[in-house]
Amino acid sequence: VVIGTKDASYYKHVPPARMWISKSLRKLSKMCLNIPVTDTQCGLKGVSSKGKAIFLATTINRYLADLEFVYKSYQHQSSIKIVTQEIKLKDNIVFRKMDYKILLSEGFNFLKIIFKNKTK
Repeated sequence: VVIGTKDASYYKHVPPARMWISKSLRKLSKMCLNIPVTDTQCGLKGVSSKGKAIFLATTINRYLADLEFVYKSYQHQSSIKIVTQEIKLKDNIVFRKMDYKILLSEGFNFLKIIFKNKTK
């Protein structure tokens, strides 16, 4: 599994609210899920057939599917190799505002991932 991670210049190009959301999710992921890669939302992933099977076992069907996939990948790290690849943000990317309804929905999805973690 190859996990894309945003390079250091990423936060220079994003709106403050998106930066806060991204950094908060990274901190929460580290604290609650104890995974070494906290930048799960880059969106760029590369997978082998084993990685594909892990991805297909995810249950979140929105933005945090990436987080769930990375978390599940680390649960299987004894049978797969996980590496990161730094990704640079393309020029002229325009970010749309994050709707509070999406943030609320994804907050519940985060809790689902945490509770799945606690019950295993």
